[in-house]
Amino acid sequence: MKTIKCIFRTLFYSILLLFIICSLLIISNPKRFGITYYAIKQSATNIFFPTTFEEFRPKLVLYSYTKLSRWNDHNIIEIIEDGFMFESWYWCKYRYIDGKGETKVNIDHVIHNWKPWEYYYFEENKNFLTPEHIRADNLRKEWVTKYRDPEIEKYRRYQID
Repeated sequence: MKTIKCIFRTLFYSILLLFIICSLLIISNPKRFGITYYAIKQSATNIFFPTTFEEFRPKLVLYSYTKLSRWNDHNIIEIIEDGFMFESWYWCKYRYIDGKGETKVNIDHVIHNWKPWEYYYFEENKNFLTPEHIRADNLRKEWVTKYRDPEIEKYRRYQID
């Protein structure tokens, strides 16, 4: 009976000591442990519960719409045609009202870095040449020939030649 009591006491105090040491480490450096926890949690979520492009597409379209409205200071009336190239490069042809009250058409694009590194973990041979990709590529070609304004593009975070 005495030996069992001694074993339980030893286990209890060793676990208590381990808990105290871990607590002191976390309290002394919370930023490091907080970032590490978040990175591990997000990585596990991305691996075991991956999000697909089809699930995330409506949010990307909404983010793109908002970015285009803010960047160009446009009141966008209607999206005529849109598409994603490589599931991250959004091209959009839209109708808007300018400062003079006239209705005009413009083509613009937004790049979203939404894919985590785990996105391609299980997919080795993904085919990006979908009809949406081809539609977006046609919009890009039309933008290069008709709508590209170098004065606006030099202020963007990316440069396209």
